Amino acid sequence: MAWNIAMTILGYQREEEPMPGALPVLQPAE
Repeated sequence: MAWNIAMTILGYQREEEPMPGALPVLQPAE
């Protein structure tokens, strides 16, 4: 599943700095 990979890569980056590109990817995943 692609979202699982994106959640792992963008997951730790999002905690440090919420990027606008990471939010739309993690929101639909949940």
